[in-house]
Parts: sequence; structure tokens; C-alpha cells
Amino acid sequence: MKSILKPLFGIIVCSLFTVPTINAAIKTSAASGNWNTAATWTPSGVPAAGDNVIIASGHTVAVDASKSITNVTVNTGGTLNWPTNSNKTLTVSGNIVINGSMYINGDLSLAAGKSVSVGNNATLTWEPNTNNAGGATFFTNGTESFSATSHLIIKKWYNYTVPLGSVISSNF
Repeated sequence: MKSILKPLFGIIVCSLFTVPTINAAIKTSAASGNWNTAATWTPSGVPAAGDNVIIASGHTVAVDASKSITNVTVNTGGTLNWPTNSNKTLTVSGNIVINGSMYINGDLSLAAGKSVSVGNNATLTWEPNTNNAGGATFFTNGTESFSATSHLIIKKWYNYTVPLGSVISSNF
């Protein structure tokens, strides 16, 4: 009996000190729709903090709720946008890759030291809801890389006396 209890006790003690690891999900758009709608995503479910998001070609996803994620990629032919005059914020703790279109008509917060890559023939339109230095972290916190054939449209800039080139660090 003692010989069985000793290994069993060891297993129980080890299991008490083992912390389960939760891996971030990769959420890919399954259809056009709202960000906060589970059916928009595969696997089904709204992206959660720590998840990586991919907007697939042919899909338009609208940011209809404030959310936090790790990385976001917009594939060629895909669109990520905010509804007009949105007060929603997408907080990205990782990197952003735009090969399709991103229309920011709300707020996008980017963690310091991360990158934004705008690929060939991709379009980035900037019209933030919070039009101040704090709302411009998309440009001021990251390192941007624009393809020679990409399109950058800035409809609002928090301070027109601050040259865009002084806050964008890229091949702009």
C-alpha cells in the first residue's frame, strides 16, 4: 500500500503546482460582419485579448466594440474599418500588417516599439475619433513601413504644426 501512495502523492503535489497554459487563438474572418459577432470569426467566437486576428480576402469587418488583441493582419482584398464617428478603440499589443484596406474612423492604440507594415497597393485611411497626441499612438509608438505602392490618407492630424515626418519612423 505504501508503495502505491508515494507515487500517487508525488503526482498530486506536482499537479497542484502546475499552471495550465492558455494559448492565444488565431481568429480569421469567416465572413463580413461586425467584430463583436461570433459568426464573423473562425473558429467561432469574438477575438479576445491575446488573440491574433486575420481579416481574410473578400471580407469587411467593422470594429463595433472596443477590444484588445495581440496582432492584426488585413489580407489583400480584406477590409478592417470603424463605423463613421466611432468611439470604439482597438488596442494592439503586437504588430499590424495591412495588405488590404484599413479605415480608422475610431481609435487604434498601438503598443510602443511595435510595427505597422502597409504592403503593395494597400490603403490606410486615418480619421481618428480622439484627435490628439494620445490618440496618435498608431504613428507615434510604432515603426511604420510603407510600400512604394501603398496609399496613406490622413483626414485628421492632431496638430498641423507637428510635421507628420517628425513622428513617423519609416521609409515614408
